[in-house]
Amino acid sequence: MNRLDNIKDHNIEARLFFHRTIWMLIFIAILITIIISRQISLQVYNHAQFVTKSKTNYLKIEPDPPIRGLIYDRNRILLVDNRPSFNLEIIPERVPCNPPKTREKCIIELLKSLNRYVEIDEPDYKFFWKTFRYNQYRHFFSVPIKRNLNDQEVAMIATRRHRLKGVDIVQHLNRHYIYPNSLAHVIGYVRRPDIEIEGGWTEEEKINYDGTSHVGGTGIEKQYEKILHGKVGRQQVERNVHGRRIDEILQKPSVPGKNIYLTIDVRLQNLAEKLLGDEAGSVIAIDPRNGEVLALVSKPGFDPNDFVDGISIKKYKVLRDNKKNPLSPRAVVGIFPPGSTIKPFYALASLHYNIFSAEHIIPCRGKFYLPGVSRPWRDWKKEGHGQVNLQVSVMRSCDVYYYNLAVKLKIKRISEFLGMFGWGTKTGIDLPHEASGILPSSDYKAKKHYGLLKKYNKFNSLAVKIKEESEALKKKLTKQFAKEVRKYYRRKYNNLLEEKKYSREKAKKLAKNGNYRTLFKLKKYTKKQAKVLAKKYTLRRERNLINRHVKIKAYKLKYKKLMKLVRIYKRSYKREAAILKKRPAYLRWFTGDTVSVGIGQGLINVTPLQLAVATATIANRGKMMQPRLMYAEEVANSKVLSYTQPKVKKVLSKIKKEHWDHIVNDMISVVHTKWAGTAWRIAELTGGQYQIAGKTGTAQVIGQTLEDTKKKLHEIPWKFRDNALFVSFAPADKPQIAVAIVCEHCGHGSTGAAPIAGKLIKGYMNLVNNRPIDWEPPKKGKKKTKKKPASTVTSKPVASTRTTSSSNAATKKTLSTKPKAVKKTKPSVTPKVKPKVKAKPKTKPKPKTKPNPETEETPLISEDDI
Repeated sequence: MNRLDNIKDHNIEARLFFHRTIWMLIFIAILITIIISRQISLQVYNHAQFVTKSKTNYLKIEPDPPIRGLIYDRNRILLVDNRPSFNLEIIPERVPCNPPKTREKCIIELLKSLNRYVEIDEPDYKFFWKTFRYNQYRHFFSVPIKRNLNDQEVAMIATRRHRLKGVDIVQHLNRHYIYPNSLAHVIGYVRRPDIEIEGGWTEEEKINYDGTSHVGGTGIEKQYEKILHGKVGRQQVERNVHGRRIDEILQKPSVPGKNIYLTIDVRLQNLAEKLLGDEAGSVIAIDPRNGEVLALVSKPGFDPNDFVDGISIKKYKVLRDNKKNPLSPRAVVGIFPPGSTIKPFYALASLHYNIFSAEHIIPCRGKFYLPGVSRPWRDWKKEGHGQVNLQVSVMRSCDVYYYNLAVKLKIKRISEFLGMFGWGTKTGIDLPHEASGILPSSDYKAKKHYGLLKKYNKFNSLAVKIKEESEALKKKLTKQFAKEVRKYYRRKYNNLLEEKKYSREKAKKLAKNGNYRTLFKLKKYTKKQAKVLAKKYTLRRERNLINRHVKIKAYKLKYKKLMKLVRIYKRSYKREAAILKKRPAYLRWFTGDTVSVGIGQGLINVTPLQLAVATATIANRGKMMQPRLMYAEEVANSKVLSYTQPKVKKVLSKIKKEHWDHIVNDMISVVHTKWAGTAWRIAELTGGQYQIAGKTGTAQVIGQTLEDTKKKLHEIPWKFRDNALFVSFAPADKPQIAVAIVCEHCGHGSTGAAPIAGKLIKGYMNLVNNRPIDWEPPKKGKKKTKKKPASTVTSKPVASTRTTSSSNAATKKTLSTKPKAVKKTKPSVTPKVKPKVKAKPKTKPKPKTKPNPETEETPLISEDDI
């Protein structure tokens, strides 16, 4: 190589350097231009937009949820308030933790030490770890570990706070129900909003509920949610780069919810609950003048405070599995046969449609027969009530009279007349989920059974599809099983061949019966036993292997569900549908159905609230008021109440005034006719200051034989006992309260329900007269009076004032006039009375004990007495 080639050319190098410098400067100039143009774009053209965005990074508008409104009773007694509750919370950032340990391990150690002082349940742990992992990049956020600490727990944590770093006690406002069991079904409870609730909100409601932790779940809380909730406010919150709150500025204050005043008198409510005792049932008291609900009890109740922050599974299971069903609001949702409480309405229908007059007499011998039917319909009194007119039928609750009356009225007129009192429709009370009951009619029966037949046909076609699908699945399973077995054998056979110890034939045998040798070596089994056991064992292993297969599992689950549906079909619908197919006439309404409805049994059901409203309508002589619980509402801290005006639902003007007066007098005789009225025992509670009009009722829950009726109450299982009912109002001349009571499985209405109503009315009248609710009149010295015989009907001023349309003296004689003497007979035989013959008065008997109106013998009534 030439030596001159190694000499550098400075001109070429200088030119190369110059060109590189120029290109570098051009590149730098382009970059500077891009940066400057971008800065101009950010600082000049898009300045306003990015200033707003930068502010939102540290200034955020957050919701300020309102305080929920309070609930009072009519006398300004607080029922529901917002009480401060203490929650135990952990701020992960403040928990001391050395570098070798992770933050999660440090928190676990802290929780272990916390558990010494506060009992933390498993659901609380789950909620804590779920929230902790959700906020894993925001450790300055506090995470609740236990809610609603009691005073002892707060004191335990507060005194040891220096040891428990990172633990904080935070105060919150929590809904608190002061009368938990008594008003649980009226007021209801609040709950955390879920997807179902949030899905029903409009866009405005979503904005208004932003930041709200609780909404109304049931009862008044749900019905008046918009009034109680209030309006959400807005506040400006300043945070640093880590998201930690530094400062807050209130922009728009929240508007607290309005306070609500209920028509309920909590003193009367507590009295009704106390009188009902441990029995399941419902007590309703209404002011007939304006429809205000004074007491509404559904027992048993529950504690709504458990539902505020979510009830535990254990507590909910106890409530759900309770045979008395404490979660059901019986007063508005429960439907019951009305029993004999329906008789005053039938008596009124008899006068209205001119079926039986007030003087019409029907003989009652304890049984009623339909033409061509050998089976009798029995009266509650075995020997019967003798000669019965309208007043006696109501007073003594004669079933035979109303069997006859129902057959004469017919189901069409019964349905029409009871519908006038609101039966079969909702009353319109301001509570959610009200039931409408069942109004007896031929249309309802046909609809019910045709619906069942339609359901059967639909399910029958579904069952055919289920069977076809299940068979196809079964085939698919067997094929899949066979495939998996083959694969298993192949794998086992190939493994044996790879060992090169066995021939193909030997490997096949061992693959099929691989456990035979090991079992035979134990010397416990013979060759045959070992082979059988080996086959079973390998088959079990193969099935376990196949069960691990996900598809097979899914198929099996589906197959099980389908077969379960087939079993339900066979059990539930086959028998009833067979009856419907064989007897299409079963869908029609028969006279026997009308007979059962005549005493409030069969295809008729009412809610206790409907019964109370209908009774209040009789008390008002046909004026039906809308029942309501809202008494007034108040803007928070204003002390100005806006009252709810009463609403007249309808007026039954077609029914004559004298008919209303007649029925009211008959209901008075039920209570104030001593020894004869079915509720005469409660007359003493009035102290002669006012009169009660009422009607007892006893409704069967299952069919009973003649032997069952002879059994005593304690001999019958609780769930098969009769329901006791009673309806009443007082004072009879100017009603101020109407009461309806349904006591489930309490036996007779005269002993199970009537005393409750009597004491409740007495307590209310004491409150009206500004006396204590349990006030008793001073006892005066008793005068010696001659007792009248039990076989006669005593007279009362109100009953004696009732007259018929004719004005002569003969027609003015009623059952309430002087009693006729009756021939003395044995108590088990009904006395016979000769018409128009006056017997000589016998010596007046002095019974040692007061006779039971439902078991004692009642006298026959002659034509002269009517």
